[in-house]
Amino acid sequence: MQIVVKVSGQEPPLLPGTPSEEAAALARAAGTTLAPQHPGTPDAELALWYVAVLADPAAAERLASALRDAAGVEAAYVKPGAEPA
Repeated sequence: MQIVVKVSGQEPPLLPGTPSEEAAALARAAGTTLAPQHPGTPDAELALWYVAVLADPAAAERLASALRDAAGVEAAYVKPGAEPA
C-alpha cells in the first residue's frame, strides 16, 4: 500500500519541503521511509509530496493516521488500489 504525504513547507526543521523529523521518525518506526514522490522536480508545489510503502493495509492506515497528526504534515492518506474497469 502506498501512503501519500504532503508536507507543509512552513515548519520543517530540515530543508524547505522536507518531512519533519517527527514524520520521518514515524515512518522509520513503521518500517519504511518517506521518499519524494517527484524526485528532482524544480516545481516547489510538487516537491512537497512524499510517499511511503507498506505491504500491510492496516499498518498503512495506522501510519497515515499518525502522519496526519505530525508536525509539518498537511495531508496523509493511503492511495486506493486500482479498480477493474
